[in-house]
Amino acid sequence: MKTDDLVITGCGIATTIGCNIAKFMTNLNEGITNFQKHRQMEGTDNWKPIVAYVDDENLSEGISSRILRKLDRFSLLSMQTFHQAQTSAALSEKAIHPFGILLGNCTGGWTFVEPQIEEVYKGNFDTLSPYVATAWFPTAPQGEISIQSKVSGYSKTFAADSLSAGYALEHACYLIQHGYLPGAFVGGVEAPLSPLVYNSCIRCEPISSSGNYLPFHERSDGYLLGEGAGLLTIESYAHAQERKGVPLARIAGLGIGSSLSEAIQICLDQAKKHPKEINCVFLDAKGTIVHDEEEYSILDNHFHSCRDLYLTTTKTLHGSLLAADFAVQLVVAVLALTNQKIPRGLWSKNNHKDPPFGKLVVDHPVNRTLNNVLVYARNIEGSSMSVLIEAI
Repeated sequence: MKTDDLVITGCGIATTIGCNIAKFMTNLNEGITNFQKHRQMEGTDNWKPIVAYVDDENLSEGISSRILRKLDRFSLLSMQTFHQAQTSAALSEKAIHPFGILLGNCTGGWTFVEPQIEEVYKGNFDTLSPYVATAWFPTAPQGEISIQSKVSGYSKTFAADSLSAGYALEHACYLIQHGYLPGAFVGGVEAPLSPLVYNSCIRCEPISSSGNYLPFHERSDGYLLGEGAGLLTIESYAHAQERKGVPLARIAGLGIGSSLSEAIQICLDQAKKHPKEINCVFLDAKGTIVHDEEEYSILDNHFHSCRDLYLTTTKTLHGSLLAADFAVQLVVAVLALTNQKIPRGLWSKNNHKDPPFGKLVVDHPVNRTLNNVLVYARNIEGSSMSVLIEAI
């Protein structure tokens, strides 16, 4: 797939450390976190689950009480990011009418439905909301955004584990390049913090039992879950020029592979970039010794001679976001390019394991010239998606 003429013109973000870009970046640079005990799940003497919640006030900001009563948290998170992406792209209400909405999501709807189902099991049938069918629907965010903002283009939800938002991006690129859409809102959203969903994640995801998220550390035992969303406005460069939009970054390459190494190589080949041209990599950071060592090893094969390459991740501050991870990291990568500043990732006090190449960004953001940034995601089995964005 050629991506030469595709640009990112807007973005939005909503996580536990900020539901707008300004707040997110301030808390990110200061190393603020918001991990806490699971609200709906009792702990035990041996294990008390720790997760990252978005404050309810931030989640509901600017949304009427009538709408709040009928939507799940994943729809509310999506709505927060949509308005940011539309505003930052300077898209009028008329201009977004033919746009599409493509999102990655795997767990949406359960924070709305699960408490009600629990009451039904107890015999309280009157507690079931008439909005269950629509709130629980996987495409609820697209539906609500389309209704409120009159976005009428092609929309689709992708459920493919941590690659969900990546497939949404790949499909959006195809649709735009082949003339099916002038542009699209593309991203991922997750609100996986209901007891049922959380317990499901424990069975199949490397969730930390110690309550610590310490990637690339000798005591790594998994990651901590969070909720959040990231959204990008994707257009052809020609369309952005026609409406006098300002591109924030260009999508230079996109690779999908059965392994991280394959995805990275396809991405670099498509972008026609040498590894030494890459300035920064956003790490997957699963947070287990096995996965982290494997990630370092794969990157070393591609970037062994790249001593000035910076490695970072923001997941340690807002938690892993499952299907939304890739989208949120991509939004942060765009912000890094536009601000020419690499966000901080880890804490030096945690005695992390340094990579065999390059430099980890710890404690403080790094100011430096950025031209090419690589972002990727991989699932537990190793299947991966990699995207290279470059400065305009």
